Amino acid sequence: MENYNPDVDAAVRRITEKMDCVSDRSKDKIPYRTIDGVHNDLSESDINWWTNGFWPGIQWLLYHETGDGKYAAIARNAEKKLD
Repeated sequence: MENYNPDVDAAVRRITEKMDCVSDRSKDKIPYRTIDGVHNDLSESDINWWTNGFWPGIQWLLYHETGDGKYAAIARNAEKKLD
């Protein structure tokens, strides 16, 4: 493995560990900002911000990195709300 970088591996591991909890907490939301450590939810109101697609995009990236179907389900749910 000539391109192996343990620092990158460690960073990806930390990100996935953090996002595992965040994704579970916010799985039914379209988050826009954090209030007291909790994502707010724009699902039922102002869902036309250009940044709303970041949430499902992050979930798809996590799915491709981990293979965990929960991320794909969260992404699909968010995309359905955005449609």
